[in-house]
Amino acid sequence: MSDLLRNGVFPLPAVLPAECRCLDLSGSRTPSELLQRIGTALGFPDWYDANFDALFDCLIDAANIDCLALTGLEAFAAAQAEAF
Repeated sequence: MSDLLRNGVFPLPAVLPAECRCLDLSGSRTPSELLQRIGTALGFPDWYDANFDALFDCLIDAANIDCLALTGLEAFAAAQAEAF
């Protein structure tokens, strides 16, 4: 995700590209749990502290991720509107 011109948040297309990593985050109850699950699934380094700044840094450094689809966030977004 080091191409800053292509980075962003976009709606999911009907068919995901083959290189897209898909993370189902349903069941995440807190921002900390959500961020920890993302870090674990993507194999972030030990210094990853499950906060939004560290998430940004790790995603920028992740040369092997061209597309990341996060699903299952509807309940989290409703319950954690201030964090979402």
